[in-house]
Amino acid sequence: MIKYRKILLIIIFLNVGLSQKDIPNKINNVNLIGIETYDEENIRNVLRIHEATFLSKMDYDRRLIKLDAINIKTFYVSKGFLGVNVKDSVIVTNDFVDVYFIIDEGKQYYIKSLTVTGNESLSNNTILKILGLKKLKAFNPVRTNTNYNLLEDRYRKIGKLFATINISDAIKDSVDINILINEGPDVYINNTFFTGLGVVDSAIVQRELLFEKGNKYNQLNINNSQRQLLQTGIFSVANITPVKLTKSDSLVNLLIELRQFKPHEWISEGGYYPIEYYEGTEPIPGAGVLVEWRNRSLINSGTSLSLKLSGQSLISNNTLNPKIRFDVSLANPWLYKLRIPTRTQIYLEYFKDYISLGAPYVTRYGIELINTYFIDQIERRSYIETRLFLDRFSRKDYLQPEDELLLNSIDGTDSGRKIKIEKHSFEINFRLDKSDNVLYPTKGFVYLGQLNRTGGILGGSRDFIKLDFGISAYKPIYKDIILAGRIKYGMIVGWNVDYHDYLYDKFYLGGSNSLRGWNMLRYRTDSNGLPVGDIIRIMNNWEIRFPLFWILGGEIFVDGGHIYDSYDNISLNKLSWDSGFGITLVTPLGPVRLDAARPLEKNANWQIQLGVQYIF
Repeated sequence: MIKYRKILLIIIFLNVGLSQKDIPNKINNVNLIGIETYDEENIRNVLRIHEATFLSKMDYDRRLIKLDAINIKTFYVSKGFLGVNVKDSVIVTNDFVDVYFIIDEGKQYYIKSLTVTGNESLSNNTILKILGLKKLKAFNPVRTNTNYNLLEDRYRKIGKLFATINISDAIKDSVDINILINEGPDVYINNTFFTGLGVVDSAIVQRELLFEKGNKYNQLNINNSQRQLLQTGIFSVANITPVKLTKSDSLVNLLIELRQFKPHEWISEGGYYPIEYYEGTEPIPGAGVLVEWRNRSLINSGTSLSLKLSGQSLISNNTLNPKIRFDVSLANPWLYKLRIPTRTQIYLEYFKDYISLGAPYVTRYGIELINTYFIDQIERRSYIETRLFLDRFSRKDYLQPEDELLLNSIDGTDSGRKIKIEKHSFEINFRLDKSDNVLYPTKGFVYLGQLNRTGGILGGSRDFIKLDFGISAYKPIYKDIILAGRIKYGMIVGWNVDYHDYLYDKFYLGGSNSLRGWNMLRYRTDSNGLPVGDIIRIMNNWEIRFPLFWILGGEIFVDGGHIYDSYDNISLNKLSWDSGFGITLVTPLGPVRLDAARPLEKNANWQIQLGVQYIF
């Protein structure tokens, strides 16, 4: 076997196309030679290049092949094969390149002994666990080198800023590892100095700091203070650097270097994205543009002022349905002495109510008070948000004479056929995001919850409670193929049958973000073909997502759901289902979807849905 392997190596390395660079060819096959310990699939998972398929043929790039040879070697070294040798070569035939990786695994080394000396503040077990070292296990120097910084950070979190760590290994038939630690003295904060404050009040910076003079140095508090300074929206740079005092080994000064954003700026953006057009629906894809003027530090304080003018439009039934909104908002990361980001917002909306007969224009205005507590302070994807809003709604109605009695109903007043409604609500939104990526999730889960109390002691024209819950989960099933699922349940308690749903508080289904086999919001319609909502919604969506080639991906999905008029009528047997497939385009702002779906019933038509970002 060894003899034949040597002959193969000689043939490969004598090939005239071995080291040609920038060959405009496609990769055909990727061959792995010499694998003995692991399955070939384990090695292919670390490669950046891939073999040709029916849909995808990768360009030959010599640099990527060299990088993959390093990736293979790193994989083996991480498993204890310290002497592994990986060579790469190519054979060019016509317009295709066959790639060869020749692997000489060598010997696998295990840890024989572990010695830790000089430590007092941290136990041996804690240190070894942080470094990822365990007796009789394969020696993984890659992980040890990576975790070295974690051990340094651990010491800095307990005030040992100047601790030194030396890791040495003696490699024979096995590995003897010696860890020598000099912890040094506990370090305390002496003084704090600022640069780059400009006209900003130093008190704004001071209240974001999680340390003060005399505290023991704690790297975690330093990092969190830097993050909070950046989250004020005033500073683009916030660095905190310890400076050792020349006459003391246990005191440091902290230098805080700041750089401000422009205090005033114009922001403009536009595109095709999900729009929260109606209360009872999932976000609806539409085109929009926004212009904003922002004062990041109003009167040199921690409060920011924002003026926004946005224009949006839904496209339905071959007509444009415009929406114009103007916002004035004041935001501050503090609520009294609590660090809870708070925003007060006054808004005015004017939009076309496309789901009502005659499509009247609607005027809506009000004020919102929003408080957000972030559960995950680093990524800020998990939060609890409270909203108090006082909302007024008016529109000209186009009713037939026999329907004019509706204008005198509980939720409107007759004033020249103009309906006016006041909605006063308190709302709590909860999001727990444990997925690995907010735009392209491949594993993990997301919990969502909403409690909305409208009316009651708040007054207004409506009185009901709305609850909505959901969970989404993601799991790889093979390589880059992802199984994704979502289940949502919503209900309204206390809805008066005399209410007319001018504000779309009920639940609606249909469209690219709910049931894709039906047109936008038209899962259930009236005799005029207009959307009808109801007080209970059950919905679930299941997808298999997979890459195709270049920046294109695919998905196969099935959606199910129904809306009910009473709790007594709830039955899973009543769920309607659709199935279909889609193409996705990868963009920095998330995938753009083109889905084709068809209800699973006789004589149903296919629907084409354009969506922005994954459905969940």
